[in-house]
Amino acid sequence: RNATTTVAEGATWHLRGHVYFQGDDFYSHDAIFTDCDLPFPHYHYHFGAREVKVVRDNVLVARNVTLNFADVPVFWLPFMVQSLSQGRRSGLLMPRFGINDIARTNARYSRRIEDIGFYWAISDHMGAELSMDWFSNNWTAINGSLDYTWPMRFFRGGLTYKYFLPDEGGREFTVTTQNSWQPDERTTLNLTGNYATSTRFVQQRTFDPRELNRSIDSNVSLQRRFDFGSLSAGANRRQQISDNTTNWTLPSVSLSVSPQTLFEALPGEERWFSNMN
Repeated sequence: RNATTTVAEGATWHLRGHVYFQGDDFYSHDAIFTDCDLPFPHYHYHFGAREVKVVRDNVLVARNVTLNFADVPVFWLPFMVQSLSQGRRSGLLMPRFGINDIARTNARYSRRIEDIGFYWAISDHMGAELSMDWFSNNWTAINGSLDYTWPMRFFRGGLTYKYFLPDEGGREFTVTTQNSWQPDERTTLNLTGNYATSTRFVQQRTFDPRELNRSIDSNVSLQRRFDFGSLSAGANRRQQISDNTTNWTLPSVSLSVSPQTLFEALPGEERWFSNMN
């Protein structure tokens, strides 16, 4: 009864509750856990669970879960499930939200919840994700992404598509992709693509002030090394968020030649034109 322990998992978590074991399975009731280092019962905040079951290296299940500030419960979940297994696997994403999204400090605050969705581990080298984000009084977004890698060919990349449904109507979307490929030890190919149907939508709806001076860039580049030097070729598209102007560079090519020695001659056999670089 009232067993206590600590677990280091990103932070030092203090656990307390009535516990018992049945084989490798762990059970607890009236459990609380927190990273507040004040002595019990003076925690600034803690999570509480009426019943907890842990199957070692498999899953943790809790019922009647509350978030408490001091001794006041402010948020409740009927149950919580957390996988404890290792490696890639399919499953539900962990939604992201803040305390203010639960208990607003004023009526004008717009709540935001992200990553309500599912991840599919297609294979050891490929995965897909489908999720939804919600920003009250602004928009609802549907997100889809695909990540892939081909280790034998040194190829890896990913593609993300976001489809926005603004509250006032209309449709907007953004596309992002990043890819790199090294077909041989001397050649590297990179592709980074970003596109938005409306820079005005990004400018008006962002809550990150750094994005107001940002540009939406897409680049493709090829680097090739030779015995005598290296060749670089590429193209670029830059879309300014501030004034919606678009600049293209098609293409850019540069050749760098390594120092070369002409008319090589052995010591004592040089002429006035020998060993020129």
